[in-house]
Amino acid sequence: MRSGKTNNKPKFYSWRWDKADLGCYYDSSGQYLSYIFPPEICDNCEIGCCDDTHLHSINAYYESVVFALQTASCLNIPHVPCHSLKPFWNEELDRLKADSCVLA
Repeated sequence: MRSGKTNNKPKFYSWRWDKADLGCYYDSSGQYLSYIFPPEICDNCEIGCCDDTHLHSINAYYESVVFALQTASCLNIPHVPCHSLKPFWNEELDRLKADSCVLA
């Protein structure tokens, strides 16, 4: 029997866009998005339409676009646990920023 604690907390990750090959992401996202077509059912729809079929089609279209972009991101953008990096901004930088604004 293990005596160690089990950590059931979900892990959160940050995307490292600064370390990514954006060309590969662009190509992948373009490829995935090329298979998604806007719903034709809404072509003659007026602004403010509340047809449930249209709303469902738009929702499905939106979810497909989000899924395509997330898939391209997962394949091409490195991600690291949220708390693994040192914070970029700190109190000293706040002070320096405030001092520079006063001098300007």
